[in-house]
Amino acid sequence: MWVTPAFADAVQLSNAGEADFITALFTYTPLHLAWLAREAVIVFFVLSGFVLARPFLSRGRSYGAYYPQRVIRLAVPAWAALAVAALIAVMLYPTTGTPHSELLASQVAPHVEWGDFAGAWLIGGAPQVLLPLWSLKWEIAFSLLLPLYVLIARWAVGVWKGGAVAVVCLGLSAAGTYFSVDELAYLPTFMLGCLVASNQQAITRRIRDSRATWLGVGSLIALAAGWYPRGVSDSTMLTGAGQVLSIVGAAGVVIAALTWRGFAHALSGSRAMLWLGDRSFSLYLVHFPVIMVAAFLTLGENLAITLGIGLPVSLLVAEVFFRTVEKPSTDLARMVKRRLASKSSAAEAEAPAAQRQS
Repeated sequence: MWVTPAFADAVQLSNAGEADFITALFTYTPLHLAWLAREAVIVFFVLSGFVLARPFLSRGRSYGAYYPQRVIRLAVPAWAALAVAALIAVMLYPTTGTPHSELLASQVAPHVEWGDFAGAWLIGGAPQVLLPLWSLKWEIAFSLLLPLYVLIARWAVGVWKGGAVAVVCLGLSAAGTYFSVDELAYLPTFMLGCLVASNQQAITRRIRDSRATWLGVGSLIALAAGWYPRGVSDSTMLTGAGQVLSIVGAAGVVIAALTWRGFAHALSGSRAMLWLGDRSFSLYLVHFPVIMVAAFLTLGENLAITLGIGLPVSLLVAEVFFRTVEKPSTDLARMVKRRLASKSSAAEAEAPAAQRQS
């Protein structure tokens, strides 16, 4: 959608009143769920907080093997995808002509800021040729800060403590969004996932059946709430309030996946969804350059051609990338983790023996 001028213009507040009916319908209503970007990333951040914190909430886990494994798991595929995206930018993107979409125009070789490749270490930023990496740097920052998140999550068990921490996180995210401080806007969202993990039993006990269904439906609607005010107003306060509601929706979506059986089945009850889940990281890394190449065929003027070519090719490339890069890097990360864990266990076993001898 972002490569199509009509939709790309509709996301700008100054153009809200100029959007045609179909564009406005898919931009400023819950139908925006069909092409969420930032909001989908927030769901991933909350989910990541839940998944990473959960094993460490019970005491006795060591972070010694976790850090190398996590860095390998994230960095190796990202570097490989960055190399592919850079090669595509040099060899395939045109050096003349003006695509009608600003996003496409930013990919044209003379406009690519090669200095952005300092972001290849994934902390400094995302190179222009692989923009989705903007979110991976926050994932890595959270991964490095995980012990602090786990410490807070262990304390914030129960309605009052957990609720208080959740409110603080939403307040920080609201302030970060309003003042354009990305650290405040994004890092607290991981804490929401950690809170879900530390309070999972209480949550699943309280939210069941019809409550879970209403929670899931309401959360999905709330997820796109940051876009609803833009169709009628350019108020920064209204948009900011909508974005905070979107973060609440992201947390609600994760909770709904734990409590709403129909939603959980829809997410994991078929081979296609399981396949998509396994390849989601690869798809995240490779879809952008594939879609860009497809869009360049029409300079962003034909969404049907862009999606008709870009989506199936993205899935195919993701499968190849998964088999050749992601899976081997995951296997390497697990091997490193096992070896470090075994060395740590051996050292712990030797310590009492050494004490007895002394």
